[in-house]
Amino acid sequence: MVNSEATPDRSLALPALAAATLAAAFGLIAGPITAPAGLAVAAVAVVVGPGTAILVAHLAAVVVFGAGGVGTAIDPVTLLAFETALAPLIAMPIADRARLSDAAVAWLVAVGLAAVVVIAASGTDGLWPVAATLLAAAALGSYGLHRFELVALGLVADAVDEPGGDR
Repeated sequence: MVNSEATPDRSLALPALAAATLAAAFGLIAGPITAPAGLAVAAVAVVVGPGTAILVAHLAAVVVFGAGGVGTAIDPVTLLAFETALAPLIAMPIADRARLSDAAVAWLVAVGLAAVVVIAASGTDGLWPVAATLLAAAALGSYGLHRFELVALGLVADAVDEPGGDR
């Protein structure tokens, strides 16, 4: 007989790993004073969810690493290190099914959002335009994914099939 109370809670393993890696990433890249930003992102992952936490991590990166923050502009190696630190957040929603393709797509989305941050930060000196660009890119990407899912699941009729559609 297995005592279920004696087994560790696996639901907290990835958020704890996310807190450690993100705090280390922020602290190593921009100094120890920025480590709480990583802890805050991990808290968002637990409370709201990992998707929102990835967006918040990129917004925190804008503030911490560049565009008027305490750090300097992000070079490609630093960007790769930061995106790698997001791996536990990316793994949270797919931990139960563990498909490599899901993880690869999630990581590419995170890298894409980081690229948006870098491009927007290089084109302006203000934080607000960079944050607005990041939010707009995330919103457009989310809408595009939503539309793709509707079409892939066959939940959207063609214009030809609808009454009044062109033939």
